[in-house]
Parts: sequence; C-alpha cells; structure tokens
Amino acid sequence: MKIVFLGTGTSTGNPEIGCQCEVCTSKDPRDWRLRASILVETEGKRILIDCGPDFRWQMITNKIYHFDAVLVTHEHYDHVGGLDDLRPFGRYKDVDIYAEDNVVEAIKSRIPYVFREHKYPGVPNLVLHTIGTKPFEAAGVMITPIRVMHAKLPILGFRIGNMAYLTDLKYLPEDKAVLTGSPIREELLHGDRLAGLQYAHLSADRPVILIIGGSLGSVTVNQAVRGILPQLLKTYQVIHICGKGNLDESLIGTEGYVQYEYVDKPLRHLFAAADLIISRAGANSICEILALRKPNILIPLSAAASRGDQILNANSFAKQGFSTVLEEEVLTADTLSQAIEETYKNRQQFIDKMSESHLNNAVKTIMGLIHDCTRS
Repeated sequence: MKIVFLGTGTSTGNPEIGCQCEVCTSKDPRDWRLRASILVETEGKRILIDCGPDFRWQMITNKIYHFDAVLVTHEHYDHVGGLDDLRPFGRYKDVDIYAEDNVVEAIKSRIPYVFREHKYPGVPNLVLHTIGTKPFEAAGVMITPIRVMHAKLPILGFRIGNMAYLTDLKYLPEDKAVLTGSPIREELLHGDRLAGLQYAHLSADRPVILIIGGSLGSVTVNQAVRGILPQLLKTYQVIHICGKGNLDESLIGTEGYVQYEYVDKPLRHLFAAADLIISRAGANSICEILALRKPNILIPLSAAASRGDQILNANSFAKQGFSTVLEEEVLTADTLSQAIEETYKNRQQFIDKMSESHLNNAVKTIMGLIHDCTRS
C-alpha cells in the first residue's frame, strides 16, 4: 500500500488569508499545506479520499492522472469543493463517488447542473453511490466506514486494509484510540550541555534561560525579555533565539546574553544547556519541551492573532503540571519576572510531573502500533 498525503492543512488552508500567526507567516515550506486529502494505492487501484478546493493543484503537483474511486468523509466545502474539477477524469468513463445519503444530497444541491437530465456539455460525469457504516467495495477494494464525530456532526472515516484515515474529528472512544503525543526529532534527545555552553560562550556556574519565539520570532516576547534583561543577568544567563531581523545590535557583546536569529543543528545542545525555557505554545515546541523535561514558561499566541490552538495547548500543559502559562494579554516586565522566579524555584516539581508522562517518546509508541498492525 502507498499513501500520498495531498493536503494536511486546515479548512481554510495554510497559510490562511490575512492571518499573521507564526505558522501562517512562516517561510518554512512545511507550513504551507493544502486542504486535507489523501490518495491510497492498493491492490492495483487508486482511491481518492476527499476532493476539496485545492484538488486541481494537488493533482498537478503530484502528477496524478487517474484514480478509480472517490470516498467523501463529509459535506463541508473543504472536502467537496473540488468535485467540479473531476471533469478531466470523467471524459472517458464515469467517476464513482461514495458518500453517506446526507452527503450525496449536499453534493447534488451544491453542483446541481451535474445531475440534471439534460446536462450542459463538459460537466463532470459523476456517479454517486450511497453508503452507510457497513463495509462496501469501491473499485474492487474493500472499504470499512468508521463513524466519528466532527464536533456535533457525524462523519465517516475509512479503513482500507490495515490503514485507517480519520479527518476532522475531536473525540474517539477510549478503546479505539491511543494518545501518543507528537513525534519529535531524535537528534534533540542527544544534546550536550557543555557543547551548548561552549557554542553560546557561556559559563557553567550560572543557570541558563533559553527563549524561543517561534519560527519567525515574537516581537512581543522579544521586547518583554529585553525589558528585564539587566535584572535577569544578575542571576541567569540568557540564550535568545529571536527570529530573522530581530537582533538588537545594542545588546551584542552583553556579558551573559547571546542572541541568534535562527539555530539549526546546534539547537539540541542549546536545549541541553537550558535550565529554563520560555517559548510559544505550538504543538511541536511543547512536545519537544516535554520530551526533554525542561521547566518552562509558555506564552501562547493570543486568540486575536491565532485560531486559539496555542492557548489550548498551553492550558493543557499547565493543567498537567508541566508548564507555567503567561498569557500574552498580561505579559509585562513584572509578570514575566515573577513567572521566571516562581518556575525556576519550583523547577523540580515540573521535571517530576513531566517525567511521569507517557508521551515522552511518541515515535517509539507510533512505530510499535504500526508493527503490531503489520503482525495482525
């Protein structure tokens, strides 16, 4: 079986129009993601799951010229908005589409010209097949629908062989899911504290605070940290990854303070050197912090500047005792100073809580699940 991930973005795509969050303004190509869809190749057949508004570009960029059936998880536009672009695939044969009855009706109402008795020349030749939750065949391949909830909307996922594809779901029954955490780079687990101190030209006799403001840095976090820098340097040393274009030339050469626009390979050593981390609350960042068991202060992007996912992430970590959370709306010199003092004083409590977590090695957990499936 081969799976091509055609899109893994949100319903609005990434970047989202007008959004200025660190993901949508990122120059990392991995943050540019089309609407969710996959192509499954198995048993000599190709099965497309979902056909959203990015479908045309997904086909062109992946050089996909044919497939045998389309499965639709639900009727939201980001999953059916590309159905009209199926025209080239239906010039010489019908395109078979499998969906629940309510989704079939939604498709008919959205593109009614396709299903009229007297069709306009050039419309896509689509054949709608109504399915339920019982197994069925599509292009000779056995498909097992899986009922999941998209908020309050019942939708379908699909199992093909030992692979299951579930999109837009928030909850799974406890006996049907395994919480793994987010996979992180193995290299981050093998940092060397001394190498990190040497790279940053810092000493081993004072604790180190590492500040990470996201892929592009954070003006808000940068300003808050620099505003209390003289006070911080009385007790701590500071490694500040501030983002491209955010270096403060007036601070170059300040004893105990180093700043970088971006750090790649030496980052693992800087993590190892850190006694306390101040960070945004993106999913990858917090899972790296958890795996490294570093006491931390999370400053999530505000709801006004994001979809609110970082706030949810940060609050979850705080509830489990992993993190101190300082909301951007209340970020001041005083609140930041107090958060640093309290978190560092209670650092062992945070380390102990993170050590109890079973989410410290997501890669090992995921690979174990995959191996179990291949043996079943």
